Amino acid sequence: MNKVAQNIGLVTLKVIIRILLIISLVLFVIIILKFRNSVATFAGNMDNVDNEKNDEAIYVNTNNESDNKNEYENLVESNSENNRYLLAFMDSKDKYPEGWINEFNIKIIELQKKFPNGKYWNHMGQKPTYKRKTNNVESVTDIPCNHNRYGELYCNSHYGKSNELYPYKTSCSQCRGFASMLSDEIFGAEAPVRYFENYDELRIGDQARIDNDYHSVFIIDKTDEYVIVAECNSDLKTCQISWGRKILRENMNGWYISRWSD
Repeated sequence: MNKVAQNIGLVTLKVIIRILLIISLVLFVIIILKFRNSVATFAGNMDNVDNEKNDEAIYVNTNNESDNKNEYENLVESNSENNRYLLAFMDSKDKYPEGWINEFNIKIIELQKKFPNGKYWNHMGQKPTYKRKTNNVESVTDIPCNHNRYGELYCNSHYGKSNELYPYKTSCSQCRGFASMLSDEIFGAEAPVRYFENYDELRIGDQARIDNDYHSVFIIDKTDEYVIVAECNSDLKTCQISWGRKILRENMNGWYISRWSD
């Protein structure tokens, strides 16, 4: 009887030890995952701090009386919550074909209505979509992406003409797809593309590949000292849409895509 009891006790002890080992392993995995997410969040916050140093939204308020009001009064039919839209500067007119800046601003206003600042260019809350050549480009939600959990599963994507210039062929989603889509909306899907690296050649409507070839932006306006951009996923994790960030020239190191033929 004692031997039987001893055997039962040993078996029970082994089961308890195994259960404790499994619990310990699960706890260890949870700790590792939380630590990894904390590191990713910290890195993202540090990136945001750096970006915020140069952030400065520049808008034309179409309800204000100003020197530019008369020129824009027939341009803008405003229906946003606060009647504010990001526009190219008036002093850019002499650098572009006659009437082009006005046409550009009309399109940019419509694009800002369709893809509002602060929303998310994704299909979170909808059925996941595996990448096709073009998918869900007009889908905008109030729910941020979670790239740590889902990767690109809920991100929108757009393979435009600009994709021909990328030396690596990957999914055209997040920042890259958004900039490419805006470019196609402004110039047309079949407008030619060209590659260049000189900041002084940058023009309104161009795309820039910056941050060590890790982020794409679309140029809304440009001076000798800085550019104003539209972008998606600047924090690299939520696919948030942003209009109006100011990026200094020294932070624009990278390469550029233009649809201008001259």
